[in-house]
Amino acid sequence: MRPRTSSGSPADIRALPPFVRLLDATQPAFHIGFFAVLPYLAEHLGGALGMGGWLVGLVLGLRTCSQQGLFVAGGALTDRYGPRPVVLAGCVLRIAGLLWPGYAQGTASVIAAVPCVGFVGRAG
Repeated sequence: MRPRTSSGSPADIRALPPFVRLLDATQPAFHIGFFAVLPYLAEHLGGALGMGGWLVGLVLGLRTCSQQGLFVAGGALTDRYGPRPVVLAGCVLRIAGLLWPGYAQGTASVIAAVPCVGFVGRAG
């Protein structure tokens, strides 16, 4: 007997549990929002904080690298504690992590905030 494969049709999507459908619907919004903030963050770092272009590039690269590089940590936490507490904690951390760079006044604070933002991109 051949295993049934999903065609991605609306009927297949409706057959998924509500939690999975909600997750599927929110993930594109999270990713679009996460990357849409890059120009605003670059303006804030270069304009309001007066960082040089190389430092703005370093901070944005660190942010993206930490987001993409922390899949393992988010997966390990999910394996250990389950998806529900990790997703809820990730949402709370996401709010704090995205506000921190907006209030950071110095280079060290911004550089400390950016990996936090990357981590919440994986935990949430």
